[in-house]
Amino acid sequence: NSYKAHRGLRSMLEAEYIGLGGKFNFLKFGWVNSLYQPLWSKGTIKYRVDLKLIVPMDDNMKTEVPLSERYFLGGDNTVRGYRPFCIGPKFPGTDDPMGGVSSTLLSMEYSQQILKMFDLFAFADAGAVSNTAYHIPQLRASVGVGARLEVMPRAPFTFGWGFPINPERSADKRTFFFSMGGQF
Repeated sequence: NSYKAHRGLRSMLEAEYIGLGGKFNFLKFGWVNSLYQPLWSKGTIKYRVDLKLIVPMDDNMKTEVPLSERYFLGGDNTVRGYRPFCIGPKFPGTDDPMGGVSSTLLSMEYSQQILKMFDLFAFADAGAVSNTAYHIPQLRASVGVGARLEVMPRAPFTFGWGFPINPERSADKRTFFFSMGGQF
């Protein structure tokens, strides 16, 4: 089931070149994976591994990659329990996220179906963003629990509590999270 998977592997390899006739010149690569394994008829364990990289084509890589092309982690769909986009480099002298050129996301979630439209889950997430190509800094991790309620077809409401294990700053924490739509 592509919407609410219980078994199988979803793997994508992404590649993009930015620079033909433009101001910027770099390559973007991504390898995004989700593995779903049923433990029994109503219980599923899910694994996610995302590796993303921007490869410089010149020496001014850090300043020339637009903010909209950089990688960010933290928030409801990446490392839960952290504020959105807070994992990774910040602009000097501020708490504003700068994004990065290397991104790693690891996640494991156990989901238990209680009713057809209601699931409980427990998770462990970890991720890192670096402003250096081919570099994975210390992973920021969290654990937590939550519930998914599907009130409309294919639009679940997700509520959860994430507990960061090793935040850089206490301001990076956002223990309660809520989202509509989307799956693991």
